[in-house]
Amino acid sequence: MGAVLANALSDRAHLSDEQRRLLVACGAGAGMAAAYGVPPGLFAVLGAGAVLAATTHGPISAVVLVMELTGRDRSFVLPLLVAVVTATVVARTFDRRSIYEARLTTREIQKLHLARRPSSM
Repeated sequence: MGAVLANALSDRAHLSDEQRRLLVACGAGAGMAAAYGVPPGLFAVLGAGAVLAATTHGPISAVVLVMELTGRDRSFVLPLLVAVVTATVVARTFDRRSIYEARLTTREIQKLHLARRPSSM
């Protein structure tokens, strides 16, 4: 039902094909969540944890941060772990650098390596 409503809405709003597919996917996900009694906020929490883990390449810290920030019961730990691990693996497949490393230039990285060497006096 969610996908059908999303498709009808995209027709009326004259959305592009890419926007239509995204809206239909969101509608389908919301429909499945409603059918199985999953709270809709759970998808937002899982998505936030997955994005954080993928960008920082820090899955453990992402899980801990999401668990601490939500204050929810611990019933969503397994789906959170699956989402975080999947997002991290996919992100590392595309780029081995985290968002922090990607901002550094080659010159800055060389300076950091030089600064880590022990000085001889």
